[in-house]
Amino acid sequence: SHNSFFQKEGIGAGAQLGPNGLRALHAIGGEELLQRVIDSGSILKGNAIFLPGMSDPMIQPDTTEEDSGLPQVFVRWSVLRSNLNDLLAPAVDVQLNAGSDICGYEVAGDGSLNIISESGAAIAS
Repeated sequence: SHNSFFQKEGIGAGAQLGPNGLRALHAIGGEELLQRVIDSGSILKGNAIFLPGMSDPMIQPDTTEEDSGLPQVFVRWSVLRSNLNDLLAPAVDVQLNAGSDICGYEVAGDGSLNIISESGAAIAS
């Protein structure tokens, strides 16, 4: 099963999630998922820009949380993936494919989802 891939928290890059990404996670898994992701990541407080010839960095504070009510969070991709996988029923088997752009999905007659590639072909079900 490819599901073991989703439990490996030591692999992968990071993802920066802004308010819209956090709202999407809230829509998927409610307040519990939202808080788990925020708690497992780092809230971004600003940026430090180092320019050639300047002895001190230019500091830009992040006002996202004050502006929107939600912060920007940097979280390891593998941790985010694991949190999302925890929402799936144990019987769900996630199939992984690479090399195709996903442009949509369709619900099959048996209720399963077919992932559709740019060419219109099903690349996973």
